[in-house]
Amino acid sequence: MKKTSSLKKDRHFGGSFASTFPAGLQEVVRETLLKKRGKFHILHLLDGLVIYETTYSERILRDLRYFTNTFRVHEVFEKVTPSEAELACLLDKIERNGLLLHHLAKSLPPHRYTFSVITSLENAMVPLPPDAGHRLVQTLLTKLPIRHRVKNPELEFWLYVRREGIGFFGTRITYPQKSKKVAGKLRPALAHLLCLLSGPHPRDSVLDPFAGHGGIILERAGHFPYSSCVALEADAGLVQTIKREAGRLHLTRFTARADDATSLATVPDHSITKIITDPPWGLYAGSIDKLDALYGKALHSFSRVLVGGGIAVVLSGAPEVFRGACKQLAGQFAIVATYPILVSGKKATVFKLRRLIQKETSPRVKRKT
Repeated sequence: MKKTSSLKKDRHFGGSFASTFPAGLQEVVRETLLKKRGKFHILHLLDGLVIYETTYSERILRDLRYFTNTFRVHEVFEKVTPSEAELACLLDKIERNGLLLHHLAKSLPPHRYTFSVITSLENAMVPLPPDAGHRLVQTLLTKLPIRHRVKNPELEFWLYVRREGIGFFGTRITYPQKSKKVAGKLRPALAHLLCLLSGPHPRDSVLDPFAGHGGIILERAGHFPYSSCVALEADAGLVQTIKREAGRLHLTRFTARADDATSLATVPDHSITKIITDPPWGLYAGSIDKLDALYGKALHSFSRVLVGGGIAVVLSGAPEVFRGACKQLAGQFAIVATYPILVSGKKATVFKLRRLIQKETSPRVKRKT
């Protein structure tokens, strides 16, 4: 298949970048970038990857929490075949591109003295093709004032090729913070996108009735304006965990307390504008019937506490069960959109629901694929 390599730069933009994000939510990312008033020009938008030009600095891009990794792009490849042989060809093409290597040398960040070359094929890291990889490494050693180190390098140069025939060569500019992973706690990028999907507003009264470790509600309170935020969790120990983290972040108008999501006894009627939550997935034997009852009771409580027109964003690991529960309350909620995604390799769906106003009929669902 014919290969082309292009990276047309608009003078208005300062650089080209690629960022990864939780797969399945590309439309949320598109809408978010378009709202930045000309700060972004999208070149390619794929499932879990966006390549773009921007006026933003690297420092600002590193702080965008809906991205998981961001790369400064030196070359974009189009109409390429996703194969290991193609990776080797592209590595040779990079090695022979003197202008690219010149720009790469000029863009090196300060105080970075070691590097590694990493190849990714169809969203999976693969071994560096030996011959072509060796040639590129040797050329980089002669062109750049840095040393090669495979393990724990200070710089990573990525050749990234997707199954859609789009790829790029770039320098990774984001590095994950060393933090302890907590089972069941959503990663910040996914939690942030769920918050964005709810349409944040400064006058929002936000509720997470299945708060767990607080990943969603703390993300909402820590990075968006709001009137009040409420975290509810049946486990008293987790409630204390959320309170400690809220205190560490100096959050105001934030409440965490024990309550049952199926009744929401401590929440007044029609007092909430947004619900963002990740209820139990039922990943154990014989759990579907219990999950059906849980979803039904929880949705009934949601309909009581939400204002008319209020939004509920729900991440479900049992989408058909949740959809069935929604049908039981068809007069209370409209499914605005659904987004099939993967969470830690498991299939899930994000539902965006709107609390219907009295006498309003439920519109057809807009399904994202």
